[in-house]
Amino acid sequence: EAEAEAEAEAEAEAEKVKKASWDTEPWYGTKYRRRPFSEEQKRLWKGDTEPGLQTLRVDPGPNNFLVDDFSVAGEEKPELRPTEEKAFEESRAIVERAVPGGASRETVLRAMAPTVIQASERHKIWLKTDRDFLVPRGVCTFHLLDPSFYLSPRTFLSARFFTRILLDQLTEDLYDARLAGLGYSVSATRSGLHFRVSGYSQRLTDILEHVLDRAHKLLEEMANAPAGADGAAEQSDLARKFNEERESMLKDYRNFGKSSPSGLAGYWITQLTMDRVFAANEYNDTLLSMDASGARPELDLAAVAEDVQAFFGSDGLKLEGLIAGSVDEARAQQAVESFLSGISKFSPALSSYVREHGAVQEPGDKVLEVERLPPIEKNNALSLELPLPEDAMEMVGASPKRSYSALAPSLVLESVSKNPKEQNSAVQVLWQLADGDEEHFSDAVGSIFCSLAHTSAFQELRTKQQLGYAVSVRYGRVGASSLRMVLSLQSSALPDPQSLEERVQKWTELFRQELEEMDEESIQNYIEGTPTGPRGHP
Repeated sequence: EAEAEAEAEAEAEAEKVKKASWDTEPWYGTKYRRRPFSEEQKRLWKGDTEPGLQTLRVDPGPNNFLVDDFSVAGEEKPELRPTEEKAFEESRAIVERAVPGGASRETVLRAMAPTVIQASERHKIWLKTDRDFLVPRGVCTFHLLDPSFYLSPRTFLSARFFTRILLDQLTEDLYDARLAGLGYSVSATRSGLHFRVSGYSQRLTDILEHVLDRAHKLLEEMANAPAGADGAAEQSDLARKFNEERESMLKDYRNFGKSSPSGLAGYWITQLTMDRVFAANEYNDTLLSMDASGARPELDLAAVAEDVQAFFGSDGLKLEGLIAGSVDEARAQQAVESFLSGISKFSPALSSYVREHGAVQEPGDKVLEVERLPPIEKNNALSLELPLPEDAMEMVGASPKRSYSALAPSLVLESVSKNPKEQNSAVQVLWQLADGDEEHFSDAVGSIFCSLAHTSAFQELRTKQQLGYAVSVRYGRVGASSLRMVLSLQSSALPDPQSLEERVQKWTELFRQELEEMDEESIQNYIEGTPTGPRGHP
């Protein structure tokens, strides 16, 4: 009888659900309905269960990263700041020079460079208020600059350990932030440590403070870890994570020779054209290096903390930041203050210096005439000049045992790794481009040139010759110095890299012919069709 009554009640409840009216939400027309929780559900959630049964009760609490301010800075303050007025006029002249008659206000605002809102000898903060997309989102990037992270393979590995473990801890800490549409990243580069937060403008400072607070706690935990903690039988969570990252890095370096051919080609061309760049085997040897006792690795938690603390305590530490999107100057200054408060726990000297010397800059201040911070003097990646063919022959001598490149006869080709299971071959060819007196103009010309080259190479090598999907031409600077164009080609259609190189050599002849046949009108049309500024969301 009890079962029959329960079944009847369930049927009656189901019938009520069917008859319940549906509402329509106003934005997307989605159908929905509401009905109260049953007394049975309430009883179970209160933990009032039968003996022997357990109830899982989860109370996530409020998400403090949710947004209730969707105002857009570009709409509320459409007028330009005094420092922006000067940048606007300079950008308009540049756009007019590139596209005569095309310097509309909208075009110039998109192309306009960020302007400086704070500066001193040790820091520089840039702001780019969005007046194009007009969405309530923004991004803050802060780069702590110092060469001490790239003094040796050990110091750079310490930086990588610190950032990788930090990101792992932030995954749990900032789960609510990701649900609320916010993002973050922390990375180690050759020039220092890079922090980035993004998302709704209202919460940028909140997530930035959380990232820096967790970074400080992690550094303290590493510094206070007892010697050999990462090798103890009863390991802490931090020690276990450190060992996991160490094994992951060693695995990557052991399998380095099995990377994709295009990846290996890119690695070796970097080693060839840049000075002071550490090799994969140097990182591997450092991770395997043992201390004087031979009982534990030389690079442990304490050593990582020591290297990271040395970076933050460096007398030459500098700060450069960029804030962009729906962010006005007041909110940008607030973000800077939040960052300075956060790093005051790591680097009180830099934080104090910036607060003392980093007053808001006004038009006419001499510091605004400095385009960027002074370059790092030590251990900066430098571009190298390759020898001419005749000089190379004199240095290494001709030998029938050596294979010489048809495109670059000054380079000696040597097999550095073999992977019998790999069916693809790859080549990367780098051309150094002429650099004029005006850096930005040279960049614009180089960008257009490489865009033309990419279109031609893709059509010829990929579409017509069917050599493979991995065909690209990219443009940039070697070590932030000389201009370069790099063609990358990976394919299984030909037996070896030399055969691919021959196809590239023939393409260069074809591309030159295409350029010679282009008239001025065609080139101008191509330039006008090229975006004059970044078109991505903040």
